[in-house]
Amino acid sequence: MLGEERWLGQFGRGKVAGQPVACLKPWTLMNGSGRALDRAVDASQQIDPARDLIVIYDDLDLGFGRLRLRPSGGAGGHRGVQSIIDSLGRSDFPRLRFGLGRPAEPVGEVIDFVLAPFDEDERAEIGARVEEAVNALETFLLDGIEPAMERFNPLS
Repeated sequence: MLGEERWLGQFGRGKVAGQPVACLKPWTLMNGSGRALDRAVDASQQIDPARDLIVIYDDLDLGFGRLRLRPSGGAGGHRGVQSIIDSLGRSDFPRLRFGLGRPAEPVGEVIDFVLAPFDEDERAEIGARVEEAVNALETFLLDGIEPAMERFNPLS
């Protein structure tokens, strides 16, 4: 449960698949996500982002509900991920992208699309897609990034 107010966000600890975990949901705007994460990493001198972190974020360039795990990489144009890379001074942290898909019709501002409620078809599917993302995270925690990628990344 994200019950504590810490490091510019909501913070909580718990267990997933028997593994101790901590979660930080930044309150900063997406473009400032790195500031919140940087404060949390600084407060815990034991965190190695390449080993102890997974960043979860939405991605317009993946179809709705599709997952993509990677052990490291660039920001791919995602300003929140770029903020994290800039704040940590490194890009070798695992990440799980959750696809939003691009709108079929042109929209004004991308932020309006990203923050809009899911449509009827998406609402019918979102529970199963989130459950799949949870399963991917559990596999990552128990078995590591490579087995999680093999199991959950699409073949195409």
